[in-house]
Amino acid sequence: MLGASPGTEIVVFACGCDRKEALAALKQLVQQKFGEDSEDQAQTI
Repeated sequence: MLGASPGTEIVVFACGCDRKEALAALKQLVQQKFGEDSEDQAQTI
């Protein structure tokens, strides 16, 4: 679990041939606030 309050800066590094795609996916996830604002959020059982 990543616990970070609004405004917190995180630094992420990646290695390997898919690093650009992995970092782009992580960036998108953060920009979308990990889906926390979505009403379509999956429910945990």
